[in-house]
Amino acid sequence: MSRCHILLFPSKLETWGRIVVESLASGTPVIGFDIPGAMRDVVKRFKCGYVIKPFSYRQFLKAIINAYILYKFRPEEYIKISRKCRRVGMYYDIEAMSRRFVNVLKLLMGR
Repeated sequence: MSRCHILLFPSKLETWGRIVVESLASGTPVIGFDIPGAMRDVVKRFKCGYVIKPFSYRQFLKAIINAYILYKFRPEEYIKISRKCRRVGMYYDIEAMSRRFVNVLKLLMGR
């Protein structure tokens, strides 16, 4: 994914968002529909790509064109977004998430 310039994610639903988060951790912005899960909670929240109205293929195509223009003609802005994506994606790293989960369990168990 790190060799790509954008991840296209035209899905109706997602379970956990692993593909989206892996893309971000690779520094690759995502284009996808505004659906519950990583698209809304991560990409939209942290502005790491283009989150568009579900099933609006016209907006989807427009986002692809905008991403291409950004990459090709404004590379410094693209690099800035790519670095932001990487920071956000690494926040959801499996090791970090596991440690947070264990800490929550310990709090719930009163330890």
